[in-house]
Amino acid sequence: MMPLLFVLAVTAVKDIFEDRRRYLNDREVNYRRASVYNSETKCYEDTMWRDVVVGDVVKVESDGVFPSDLLLLHSSDQVSNLCYVETSNLDGETNLKQRTVPKGLVLPEGESFDESSFKARVHCENPHHQIYSFTGYLELPGGGSTNVPLTKDNLLLRGCALRNTRLVLGLVVYSGHETKAMLNNSGPPSKRSKLERAINGEIILLVSLLFVCCAIGAIGNRIWTGSRNYRTLIYLPGSDLDLDTDAFFIFLTLVIALQVLVPISLYITIEFVKIFQVLFLHWDRHLYSARTNKRLVCRALNLNEDLGQIQYVFSDKTGTLTENEMVFRRCNINGVEYPHSLDVSPSCSPPPPLSLKERRALGPNSEPSVPSDVKLVEHLKVYQGDSIEEEFILVLAICNTVVTSDRSTNSSNGKTPSKKGGSDTATATSTSPSPDESPKIVYEAESPDELALVLAAQAYGYVLHSRSVDSVTVRFPDCSLVTYDVLNILHFDSTRKRMSVIVRRRGTDAIQLLCKGADSAIYACFTHETGVGRFRRTMSLPSDDLCSSRRATETRADATQRLLDMYGRHGLRTLCMASRVLSEDEYGAWLQEHQEAEYAATNREELLRLSACRIERDLELLGATGIEDRLQDNVASTIAGLRAAGIYVWVLTGD
Repeated sequence: MMPLLFVLAVTAVKDIFEDRRRYLNDREVNYRRASVYNSETKCYEDTMWRDVVVGDVVKVESDGVFPSDLLLLHSSDQVSNLCYVETSNLDGETNLKQRTVPKGLVLPEGESFDESSFKARVHCENPHHQIYSFTGYLELPGGGSTNVPLTKDNLLLRGCALRNTRLVLGLVVYSGHETKAMLNNSGPPSKRSKLERAINGEIILLVSLLFVCCAIGAIGNRIWTGSRNYRTLIYLPGSDLDLDTDAFFIFLTLVIALQVLVPISLYITIEFVKIFQVLFLHWDRHLYSARTNKRLVCRALNLNEDLGQIQYVFSDKTGTLTENEMVFRRCNINGVEYPHSLDVSPSCSPPPPLSLKERRALGPNSEPSVPSDVKLVEHLKVYQGDSIEEEFILVLAICNTVVTSDRSTNSSNGKTPSKKGGSDTATATSTSPSPDESPKIVYEAESPDELALVLAAQAYGYVLHSRSVDSVTVRFPDCSLVTYDVLNILHFDSTRKRMSVIVRRRGTDAIQLLCKGADSAIYACFTHETGVGRFRRTMSLPSDDLCSSRRATETRADATQRLLDMYGRHGLRTLCMASRVLSEDEYGAWLQEHQEAEYAATNREELLRLSACRIERDLELLGATGIEDRLQDNVASTIAGLRAAGIYVWVLTGD
């Protein structure tokens, strides 16, 4: 019994320790302080997280953590009405996400948000665990015509942190156990090794066998003694017990006599073996990193024996095998290849980049430069103002959600676009081409891919100068500033696999749709007839030969696909660029249906996706890009070592 009691005591102490640690963590979270607006005192007061309820207005400052699921009401960045949040605590993504103020709550620049006079009613879906889904509308005083649609881009989730924004105000929508973070927290999973599961099964089998043997012995004793007068047998002690009671005690006696069938000491032996295995792993010199001066750390004693039994390794690509730092390498426009690396021909691969350690030694502001292609520069000069090449570059600069800010302004506000708390924010600094423009532009991108495209457009003189909610300004190579009114943004989703913006160049009536996305998504939407005249001039085709023009358009699509295949063989991330000119009547009719989808109370995401597909048709294929996502250090040697050990490596990617 002593070994069994020892095992139970050790297990109880371990469980008590883990429960105590979990209790202290919960207590620390519940007793955190949040700044909640008090309508009676007209000021913000410190309130514990556990006392925050639905309907409270909460103020969160930079680097603060959201105490509940909040609807963004106001941001200190009144130019773009955005804020940046880090969601690594929820989904593990280190790139900063943009969250926007609902359109109906955007205030003029310089005007402050008045909490005391704000009145509204939020209609939203019931709490659920899907962190990327939120639909509802905000009912403002004045009737149904003033309802403001709400999406996931307006929601600040509990547990996320505010970055690169001085402060935000939010309305509590879900609190406590109804928040998405709590609904996704089902407790720590129970992890057991194969050896432990096998031993548990065998122990259950042996215990069952023990009880069966004891039951057979007790029943046999009852039958044997019942058929004889056992009290007259001289070798059996006399007893005044009845036969059933005597059989029960015989059963207990056999349990004690046959308990050696159950190897209780095996548990103790295995626990000691695991402890020594962990020590050997910690002392192994081959598992020591001299660069980081760290050894292997074992956080679970019940899984170390499975290390030698691993047959398959499933790994993510972006951010795991790669650095999630994109570099623009190649592009093709109108079927013509433009390599962006020095001494690189279309048939050879890009030169090897610097290692992560070497680039980190250059400092945090050393962004990878994009060398311009001489041939593309000449084409932009020849056809400046009306060419497929310039339109392609404009798609790179405009079709994104990259936000610009002045570095000097950020520094004065204490807002620095840098890595905070280990999160990777895609930022870059753009210097002005003329000495008269001294301020530096800081690009803050939600995705490193978008940042790479904006930097590529900047390399050719098309600089993303500023962006607001309804406009974007681009500085052209002649230093002129051109503003485009952003009419609609059709965000990327996993079904459409593309993103579009509908813009109108200020001062003109022309409405244009700019689109980028996966080759399969773009090729399914473009037409061969659209824009034949333009390509006739650019490709120097005979103006009176329509069939020749159509064949050339088809050849451009085939050439683009061939170059895309070549990019894929070189490990580059590919995107196709397309555009379309819209008439006023067509856009007006589509906009009316799109607004109905925006205000839909149910099935809004599906309606918006169908609405986007209706306008994203008859696209004009412009070209494609190839972006390199650099591998982390020693990835190749690590995979080679795993393969040599007989382990199969599978890479899971969304490309």
